Parts: sequence; structure tokens; C-alpha cells
Amino acid sequence: MPTISRDSNIEPTIIVVVVVCLIIFALIKLLPLTAQAEQAYFENTLAQLNQIINFTTANQIMRGHMSNIEKLDNGNPFSLIKDKDLPGNYIGEIDNPILENIKGYQWYFNKTDHTLVYHVGNKKYFLSSKSGSSQIKFKLNLKFADKNENGIFNKGIDEIKGLLLVPQNDYIWLEKPA
Repeated sequence: MPTISRDSNIEPTIIVVVVVCLIIFALIKLLPLTAQAEQAYFENTLAQLNQIINFTTANQIMRGHMSNIEKLDNGNPFSLIKDKDLPGNYIGEIDNPILENIKGYQWYFNKTDHTLVYHVGNKKYFLSSKSGSSQIKFKLNLKFADKNENGIFNKGIDEIKGLLLVPQNDYIWLEKPA
């Protein structure tokens, strides 16, 4: 009667194939989750920035320090946060940033054009109105009642209402890769 040898190479081969299939399946399922996690972290950071901007604005208005609000126009919103509370992926203020040197998942303030920039890490799950861009840019703008309707803030004429963190490009996060 023929017997099957236990030293066969088929069993380890089957195990390797099954493990590889499980790894591929896990990667296919986990990649969208990392994109969702990035989006959630980005939105949480953005919400915290808006919260500190609103708190700072209200605090300055209550104290009657309107000129302090005006000084923040086109400024770095991260400057309103204590160093110890800055997110770990904020890399600071940069003059003339070289995009190739900026990694995904990072925030920085571009001192050249006065924009707060976030570099998206999961680029396949992101679309921007700026073709091919994986950046989201914001400006901290003075919100004011434009009493003389000229579109610019005129001290002594227009009334300061606060500050707004304004997106400079439209963007969407995708559920499936583009």
C-alpha cells in the first residue's frame, strides 16, 4: 500500500501561499483605513486650529485689543498654540519651501506666501482643485465689516469682526483611490 511522506514540500508551500494571500487581503483592506485615519487627524487638527483662532479672537475683543487681531491677519495660526501643544507633524515656518523635501502628513507655514500648508500622505485618496497637487493651503484672514465697500480693511473705517482660516484651494477626500 502506498504511503504519503510527511517530508513533502507541498504543505509548507501551501502555508506560504495562504499567508501571502492573507497579507495581500489585509493590505487591500487596511489602505483605505489609513486614508480615513489621515483625514480624521487632519480634520481634528483643523478643528483645533479654528477653536484656538476663535478663542484668541474672543479674548482680544473682550479686552478691547482689536489691533492685536489685526496683527494676526495673514499670520501663522500655529503661532497661537504653545510649543508643547503643537502637533507632532507640524514642521514649522519655512521660507521658499522645496516641495520635494516636505513629506506627506506634514503641516508647515509658508512664510513666502503666508499660507498654512498640509501635505497629504495618501495621495490616491485625495483630489485638489489644483491639478496634481497633494497640498491643502489655508490663509488666516481678517474678518471685517467693509463699511466703505472697497474690499480691503481700512483701519478707522471698517469694523473688525474676527479671524477666519480660509481654504485657498478646493479639495475632497475619496473613499476609493483615484
